[in-house]
Amino acid sequence: MAPKSRRSVTKGGFNHGLRDDEIEELEHQPPKNLHNEVPQQQNKEQGKARGVRGPTMLKSMWVTVPGEKTIKIDMNAKGQPIGPNKKTFVEFLGTIARTPKFTPLEVKDWRKVSEVRKKEIIGIVKAKYDIPPGGEHWILRSLGKKRRSWKNRVKTQCFDPTLTTKDNAPKRPARVGEDQWKHLLPYWAEEKTKVQSMLLIIGFELVFIFLVIW
Repeated sequence: MAPKSRRSVTKGGFNHGLRDDEIEELEHQPPKNLHNEVPQQQNKEQGKARGVRGPTMLKSMWVTVPGEKTIKIDMNAKGQPIGPNKKTFVEFLGTIARTPKFTPLEVKDWRKVSEVRKKEIIGIVKAKYDIPPGGEHWILRSLGKKRRSWKNRVKTQCFDPTLTTKDNAPKRPARVGEDQWKHLLPYWAEEKTKVQSMLLIIGFELVFIFLVIW
């Protein structure tokens, strides 16, 4: 008997261009140690059970059902979200910031992310939430900060500056796409080289100053 196919988690709804397995990744927040979370594809290829996951997130937040009522978000005079729906709203933005399809980490600066991509993100948010006029500015600024924080966390936990790019390749965390990881590794390695060169120059200058004074 043929194995039963897995029921689509997005059946009857619109999933914003994400595959079911990508939405399942988003069902959980990443664990504190990203090394504990193995990419799903790697698990499948090796026949392993899923890696360790973090706290559960509602996968339904990533599925928009036609006719579904949006969740109202209140904002204060500074344009910051307030009220009972603030927590889930901010968490939802966090999942967007960790989704390679929408917030690519290989782009060096959030301001360089295309306006088309940003409008797409705003559209996704508005499909789930009723945002006050002008709230888009805070959303994009918040996403920029969350993306930067996520990128720094990935670098800190998964990139070893003492290793070569080839040796760092298998350390890719589950939530970072392979193509993005391939772009990030040489960029971070170049950053390391620049820092080493700068320290070397500073060292020579200090030695020169010491010799002159001496």
